[in-house]
Amino acid sequence: MHKLNKKLKLLTETSNFFWGEFLIMTSGLVSFPIFTRIFSKEQYGLFSLIGVTVSLLAPLSALGANRAILRFYEKYKQQQSLPIFLSTLLISIVIFGFLVSFFALTGCKILSFYCLSAKYAFLPFGLALIWMIAQNLFALLNMTYRLEGKIISYNINGILRKYGGMLIAVSLVLIFNSLTSYYAGILVAECLIVFVLAFLFFKKTNLFSLSQGIFSKEIFVVSAKYGIPLSLSAISIMLFNSGDRYIIAAFMTSKDVAIYSVGYTLCEYAKELIVSPLNLALLPVVFKLWENKKIDELNGLLTSTIRYFLMLAIPICFISILVSSDLITVLASDKYKESAQVVPIVLAGVFLHGLDFPFSVGLHLVKKTKIFLYVMSMAALLNIGLNIFAVPKFGIMGAAYTTLVSYIFYIAVFYLISRRYFKVQLPCKSIIHHLLLGAICFFVVDYYVSFFGASNRILNILNISISYFVLYIILLCLTDGVVRGHAQKSWRFITKRLARIS
Repeated sequence: MHKLNKKLKLLTETSNFFWGEFLIMTSGLVSFPIFTRIFSKEQYGLFSLIGVTVSLLAPLSALGANRAILRFYEKYKQQQSLPIFLSTLLISIVIFGFLVSFFALTGCKILSFYCLSAKYAFLPFGLALIWMIAQNLFALLNMTYRLEGKIISYNINGILRKYGGMLIAVSLVLIFNSLTSYYAGILVAECLIVFVLAFLFFKKTNLFSLSQGIFSKEIFVVSAKYGIPLSLSAISIMLFNSGDRYIIAAFMTSKDVAIYSVGYTLCEYAKELIVSPLNLALLPVVFKLWENKKIDELNGLLTSTIRYFLMLAIPICFISILVSSDLITVLASDKYKESAQVVPIVLAGVFLHGLDFPFSVGLHLVKKTKIFLYVMSMAALLNIGLNIFAVPKFGIMGAAYTTLVSYIFYIAVFYLISRRYFKVQLPCKSIIHHLLLGAICFFVVDYYVSFFGASNRILNILNISISYFVLYIILLCLTDGVVRGHAQKSWRFITKRLARIS
């Protein structure tokens, strides 16, 4: 019963984060069709490359501060040293953020003498780097709300930031139709909310009157020692995730970067919609169970997480094969219809990536963060090497299959190393079961839509998705005793509520 309560608590926490993440993802889906239609393919390709580069530099400029706060917040809270801990991290983000930005802009300036695209990108890239610093500051300040259990405030801050940036950026892009206007818009919104959160933080902590000071060398060293390997591994992750964009740009054109990026972006949206709220709820619970030495509960929780995640991810991957063409056309217009071919392959890869925490949890628990750097560097090199071979021969489909192969390697290596410190029981039978059900539903629905497909693209997407999930849920209830038990409990609860109302 206690284990069940833990799982229900995780589900509740995940649902609490989900509505915030859902609204944030929705803002991206709103702005995505606008940018793909306003920007030319060349502009969108450059937009993707700037985004990838900033994402690569962001972890380095933050020195892993956003990982360190998650790991050490409770420790310094118990020591009553939270204000100086947080102020040390904030100061570190600002100083190192500007250092990284200076060297990055210098590199871009040098590159602009040899590459016209780099010259065009210099100003928007500069604004994007300043936005990167503000983004790191926001992430750190907002993390305090999450760690204090103020999930509503945490979600609202994220929503205001995302929609404020979207509204200003979209307005400026509609007027000026330039990358500079986009980054100017999101920078203004980011700075505004960072200013508000910083003001509230200073007011709450009365920071400048603290006898301890505002910067601790000891705290900086401890945080950096933990966070830097993770930040370097995060860079490897970004190279792993997005290095293919650079290879496509080198061997093909910025138009091809745009086509590939559109498909990849939609896959990332789908993954983050599920993974982000799950991890936001899961990580604190995992560390708490570990500290309290509740090993069996922790193992059961992680096994259930993998099982239920794949129960949802597998049908989405099969559905994407049937709807990706219509979905790309609806969201990004006909000029990106070629993107549809990469979606099912990339989606399977990014969903595997979504399992990286449960599969590598042992390394987190024993703080073996250097191993993340080694594994991710190896995976990034593999990914880039395969892309150098595959992209010239097979184009963007070569990059898509390389993504899938690399993620399989990445997950397998992490699991094999992590199990030395903490062995998570994989629900292999459930995974095979869900794959079989997913395949059965795919063939049935594919046959069904050959007779009852809708001519309208949006209606066709809804027709396929609803038909698939209805059939999938029915088959799950018939063949999975756990799911059937949950369905029966839910049905009894609903009927009781209806009886009370009547």
